[in-house]
Amino acid sequence: MDIESLLKQGMEPKKLRKRPSGRTKWLSYVWPIKVKTVESSVSGELEVTAWRGKYILDTGKVNYSFGELHKIMDTTLRWLSKEGCKFQKVLMLGYGGGSAAEIIHQEYERDAEIIGIDLDGAILELAKDFFYHQGVRLMKENAENYIHRASKNGWVYDLVLVDLFVDAEVPSFVWEERNLAIWRSLIETGGWLAINTMMGKNDASPYIEALKTKFSRVETITKHRGNCVILCRC
Repeated sequence: MDIESLLKQGMEPKKLRKRPSGRTKWLSYVWPIKVKTVESSVSGELEVTAWRGKYILDTGKVNYSFGELHKIMDTTLRWLSKEGCKFQKVLMLGYGGGSAAEIIHQEYERDAEIIGIDLDGAILELAKDFFYHQGVRLMKENAENYIHRASKNGWVYDLVLVDLFVDAEVPSFVWEERNLAIWRSLIETGGWLAINTMMGKNDASPYIEALKTKFSRVETITKHRGNCVILCRC
């Protein structure tokens, strides 16, 4: 359906992330094109690459957005949708380039209120320049500080999506006993907490068991080899 048809029906066209154009776009189908490199005091070297008609954000060790991570987020959000997740108010910790935000706005809830938290200001600037930020409130802030402030103020969400990594490891505060109750307090009744771990299910099992003490239902997605996503429902 074209934009004119959508407007006639009183619908806004879907929000779209930026994509390579012209020569860069076509050459990207032949080989990866390095577009921009930024040195971040938080994440080290960040690289924007045009590949197969889209931009990808990477560090030297992990993909941040729109590569393999995009597939993981797509699988996770599809699973949550089937389970009845509303996506009306979403908190994203570790925003990156906004892979998950784009999927939610395009596929599930075009008017979703999304708050994106990232400690790395360089990543947020790249998200604005090359990736997805439309309709998202971006905040440069420490994620642990934010969840404590949110809990203190009684802010709740339909979905809290945790995609936080120091290199390829989830920060330790995510699993700390004192924070397990904080996670629970942020979730609306019937809502979900989703934690991307970048570890296998066996390695994640101690954290899965700990989360079971706070949530009525805990599930896992292990479709992508070597990566377990933990999903917790209130």
